[in-house]
Parts: sequence; structure tokens; C-alpha cells
Amino acid sequence: MIISNSISGGGAEISMMRLFEVLRSKGLCVKISALNKDENTEIPSDNVAVIGREWGSGFFSTIRNLIKFRQHLKIQNPDILLVNCELPELYVSLCAPAGSAIFVVEHTSRPWNGRRVLGFSVRTILLWRRAKWITVSRDKSLIWPYSIEPVFIPNSHIQLSPRGGFASADLVFVGRLNQGKHPEIIAFAAQQTYSTADFFGDGPDMKFLRENFNSAGIKFHGFVNHPWEQISSNSIVIVASEFEGDGMNIVEAVANGNPILLADNSDLRRFDFPDANYFKTVNDLISKIEEAKIIGTEHLSIPNSIRSKMLKEREPYRVAEQWIDLFHGKTQL
Repeated sequence: MIISNSISGGGAEISMMRLFEVLRSKGLCVKISALNKDENTEIPSDNVAVIGREWGSGFFSTIRNLIKFRQHLKIQNPDILLVNCELPELYVSLCAPAGSAIFVVEHTSRPWNGRRVLGFSVRTILLWRRAKWITVSRDKSLIWPYSIEPVFIPNSHIQLSPRGGFASADLVFVGRLNQGKHPEIIAFAAQQTYSTADFFGDGPDMKFLRENFNSAGIKFHGFVNHPWEQISSNSIVIVASEFEGDGMNIVEAVANGNPILLADNSDLRRFDFPDANYFKTVNDLISKIEEAKIIGTEHLSIPNSIRSKMLKEREPYRVAEQWIDLFHGKTQL
């Protein structure tokens, strides 16, 4: 059983839904349990259960949801629990059946950021429960807080559908609209360069962004199930995040063939793109956008050598085989 925050969401949630689909296509009995409710998302399968917590609903709602989750686990009695992100870690640390094998997936370079005391307690319990650790990032060497060496299994990339029949924005953002992702930097750069920009994603900064960047060329689409079906490969995909996990938005931009600009920080430098693909400041970003308008975006496309390597190790069936080997004990932990 895969335990996730929600059916839809960021890279962690989407990648686990993909893994669920591929494992089932290979004949495995897999179910997925989403702890939070998705108002605008259809439940895609009878093997998907939504426990129904409201996002940001508070302590007592979380306790009620935790009790409901415990009852759900008791009925399902899964042999394996595949755990993703902080809330699922908390729930499983408190509710996992005694006989279940626990695999915890690290999707971020800053786990339990801002909640380290709680995170330390949760991961201590998970360690006591003999959880095994997996990272989706090749550069993640040890798991906080006990410096555990994880197994590396990347997230699989999406199989993109043909695109066309819509207007192409100059700039594109895909991800959660929150402070750590800095969508406001991209919206500001779009204003300053008189560029059109599409933002795909929801989050706590949506209201602020719509109020402060209210222009015809800047569109906030909210959560979209398959954003890459609406993104032209001519648009510049910009990632201004302070940090990413596997960076699925970056991987999918590479798969889509988009020109790319990333914030120049240690976390995003691990992708080892050419220097031209990084910006140091907002003014630097503005300069690079203006330059692309004059000379084109070919210099911002990712070289084929990097693209091929990145996508090959994330082929869905290759990733699924790695998970199956891990479940069957063929991978050394």
C-alpha cells in the first residue's frame, strides 16, 4: 500500500500515482491511500482510498483523520507500506500494523523543515519499527537525522502527450505556489519584460499573486491534472525554488524539450546544466529573458547528452523493476 498526502499535488504525489499505475500494470496487487481530500480530483480507481482530511484543517481534524486511517489499515492489513512525505510518516509511525514492512521515500533535501523536533520523534519511531529508506535524488547521501544510507530509486518521468492548438506563453511555472518556490520572482520578471506567463499549480500564495500581478498576460490556472498537455515546448520553464526533491518539474520540462532557467543555488546546481541555464538574481533573470527575446531560446535548451541520461534512468518500467527488486529483497539495504 502506498501512503501519500493526496491523489494530486506536487512531484511526490504525482510520482507515486504513476508508480501505482505501473506496478498494477505489471500484475502486482497495489493500493494507494491518500490522507488529504482533493476537491477537484476524481478518484481514478477502486484501489484508491481517500481518507478525507481537509488541508490545513487543524489538530482535532487531524486526530479524527488519524483514527480513520488506523481503522483503514486494520481492514486492509497490508504487507508493505510505502510512505511519502511528512504527514504519512507521522501516521504510519503511530499506526503501522506490526507485521508490515515499511519503506520511507525521501522526496526533499530539507525534510521536516521548520518542524524538526516532531520530525526527529517520528523518524526515531520509524527507525525503531525497522523502516527502510529510499531517496529519489542521486545526490542525497544520508537520511536525516540518523545519517542512514538510503537506496536510490528515482521518480519516473511522465509519458507526455502531443501538444498543440493553444497559445504559447513566453514563460511557464509548474509547482506549488508557496514561499519556497518563489513564483513571485517569475511573475515580477514577466511584468518587467512584458512577457506572457502561465502558472500551473495551487498553494497559499495564490491570492497574493493574483492581487499583485493582475495583468492580461499573466495567468494563474490553479491545479491542472496534466499541465504538460497545455505547455508548448517553446515556452521557457523557470524554477526559482530554494530547494527541490527530485525536481520532477525540471525533469518533465527536459522531457518536454523546453528551454529552462533555474535559480543558481547549490540544490539546483546538482542537475549540472550549463551555466547559461542558471540565474543568480531577479535582475539576472530579467536580463536572460530579454536576451532570449532577442536571440531566441536555443541556448537555453538542455544538451541531448544530459537529457538522454536523465530520462533513461527514469523510464517508468525501469523504475518499477527497481521497486519490485526492493520488495523481493534483491536490493541490498
